This record gives sequence, structure tokens and C-alpha cells, in this order.
Amino acid sequence: LVRTKLRNDAATRLESTSKSYGLLVFERLRQTDEALTEIAALGLTDRLRLDDIRAFSPSHFKVVDVVPEAATPTDRGPLGRQTSLALQGTEVRVTVTQDRGPRRLQITAALDPSYLWNPDPVSLDSMRICVYGPKSESLQCVDEDDTTEAAANPLSGEWSLFLAPRYGAPGWLVRTEQPASVALSALASFERTLPIVTLIGIGIALLLSTVQIRRSHRPLALLTDAVE
Repeated sequence: LVRTKLRNDAATRLESTSKSYGLLVFERLRQTDEALTEIAALGLTDRLRLDDIRAFSPSHFKVVDVVPEAATPTDRGPLGRQTSLALQGTEVRVTVTQDRGPRRLQITAALDPSYLWNPDPVSLDSMRICVYGPKSESLQCVDEDDTTEAAANPLSGEWSLFLAPRYGAPGWLVRTEQPASVALSALASFERTLPIVTLIGIGIALLLSTVQIRRSHRPLALLTDAVE
């Protein structure tokens, strides 16, 4: 029973880590598309030249395509903006299409992997976190030193990152693995101390039983002495 509970607790903890990391990645995607939206708005009001947009390369993404075109009422998104996400191999690209009156500007940026997959805010503790694309292809794996190979028979927890509501793209799977020796360290400690605790408990029980037996027999001994 104790073993089962500790395993379930470990699996729940790993699933929670997968969720935390998945939400972190999603937040970075969202920040990128909002930055592209602001850039597109500047371009549509002629406050930023298209050549400057094409050359724009901040620390966490790089603009790879800029397409000006005419907007049509039939394909306008809510609030005049559309966002999408695509994979070029393992490279993640976000596209924002912004409308302003009859004008439209589409900007595509490739995210810097060191920014998108950075696990620093997540406590790894010998964990290995992998993100898989819609075809189960590995997009990225991170661990404490980025060199640790997958452990044999690890415990794992998964969480699905849904991208369709914001980007119209298939979701990703976030999977966190941890060696059983680390995930179940509490169980190993419990199994080491259980025999000792059991023996101590048996010894105390025997001692108390002996004392109780002697106390219960004392009146009988006194009666026997009086008869003699």
C-alpha cells in the first residue's frame, strides 16, 4: 500500500512538472506573437519600414518572412488579427497576420530554441523533459546538464499542450521522466528503515508484555507466600 501511494505521488509530481513546463513554453509563444502583432501594427501605420521589419532580430526570435498584401473582409480574423504556428523540422515558427483597413501585413518569425525551451524556471531534480510534436517527433529534450541519457525504466508523467485555440495547430505532448531511484527515494528510505523500526516495535511490545505479565502475577505470588 505504501509503495503504491509513493509511486502515485511521484507520477503526480512528474505530471505537474510537465504541465508547468508546457505552460511556460506556451507563454513564450504568446509573448512572441504579441510582439509580432505590435511590429505589424507599426508597419501598417508606416511607422516602421518593411525592410526594417525583415531585418528585425531581437534576442528570442528572428523575423524570417514579411508579406504585405490587401485584406479582404471574408478572411479577416477576430479583431483583424490571425495567428498560426508551424514546424520546420524542429524549428518553431509563429505567424501573425494583422489587418488595418484595406491593408494586411503578415510576419513570420522563428523562435530561438534557447529561449523557447529554456527550463531554468522549472526545478529539474534529475528530471528529463521532452516535448513531442503532433506526429510524436521529438522537438526538444532538456535536463540538468543537457547530456544525460534517458534512464532505464524511469517513472514518467505527461501533459498535453493544446495549441488549436490560439494557433489552429495540433497539440504537443510534454513528458517528464525521472529515474526511479530518485523519484522513489522516499520509498527506498522507508524500505531501509522498516525492518529496524519493526524490530524495535517488537522489542518494545515484548518488554511491555513481560512487565504486564509480572504485574498481573504479583497478587498471585503474594497469596502463595501468605498460604505458605
